[in-house]
Amino acid sequence: MTKEQIELLLQAKRETKTARRCMEDGDYRSACSRAYYAMFHIACAMLLEKKLKFNKHSAVISAFGRELVLDDRIPQEYHSLIMKGFQRRNRADYDFVAEFVEEETRIVVVAAERFVELANERLGDVIDEDEEV
Repeated sequence: MTKEQIELLLQAKRETKTARRCMEDGDYRSACSRAYYAMFHIACAMLLEKKLKFNKHSAVISAFGRELVLDDRIPQEYHSLIMKGFQRRNRADYDFVAEFVEEETRIVVVAAERFVELANERLGDVIDEDEEV
């Protein structure tokens, strides 16, 4: 695993923890945004295994579906989860009249946690500096 992949995975773990805390505090907008970024960083780390790197979110999501879901047999639902996460992140970050509820937010946060599990299985578990060894 490269240093960049490790840093992406560590950041994804931090974002997932932050998303969970934000949701528990009732900050659903921030929780959706952080959860999506966790999924996004994991997708980037996984694409680096194939030496693929992109500058746009839409390109990462598309390549994740094309290169990993179709070729590597990652379940299709992961592609759906990151696409839904991206839509919710856009609403959270740019639609200031949109309302967020706990149940909708919980779906995105759980999706991010599932992405962390997927990354641990596919790339190996990276110990976060905040975790005890």
